[in-house]
Amino acid sequence: MKKIMLLGTAGVLALGAAITLIDGSIEKESAKESTRHDRNDAVSIAVQTSIPPLAPTPEQHRDNAMLASEITAFEARRDFLDALQSFLEAPETVAEAQRADTAEDYRERVREHAERGEFSAAETLMLELALLRHQVPDDVYEAHAQALIAHYADDSAAREAAWRAQATQTHAAYKERERAVVEEVRAMEHFPDGMTRGQYLRERLQAERERLADD
Repeated sequence: MKKIMLLGTAGVLALGAAITLIDGSIEKESAKESTRHDRNDAVSIAVQTSIPPLAPTPEQHRDNAMLASEITAFEARRDFLDALQSFLEAPETVAEAQRADTAEDYRERVREHAERGEFSAAETLMLELALLRHQVPDDVYEAHAQALIAHYADDSAAREAAWRAQATQTHAAYKERERAVVEEVRAMEHFPDGMTRGQYLRERLQAERERLADD
């Protein structure tokens, strides 16, 4: 029994020693692995810091300049709208003697924004009507407002007439090119990329429509 107990004790001791050795081995391997990772990280950092950044291409310079310009324009428009809203909500913050001139300055700037396509015609008219109230007495406001509305209506009609004339001209130009392309394709016997006559004709006519739309 004592032998068995001794063997048992010895076995326990041996098992404990084995566990200790295993733990030590694991710790050593972990330390080695950590050292390897640290060395790899150091090499990676050294490589990254030793490579100078690539210079921006001309296209990147152009894109960055365009983005900066758009951001500047957006911020300027936002600041203008904030100032305009403040004036319309509390016109008394401007001295009465200066109120009409201030309203006219805002109207000019509204029209400038509209010319850049930032306001629609309807938005521009509504803002001008609101500002007009601070430029003329109440008893003549209605007459001035009707004159302003008529001006915008005439301007809108003129733009629509110009658009219709341009559309008619574009359509006539397309029909002329259409006839020429049809005659050209009709005279052909071979077509690229294995296309049929009908497929090639559709492709050519689509190209003509896109070209006229870009002009």
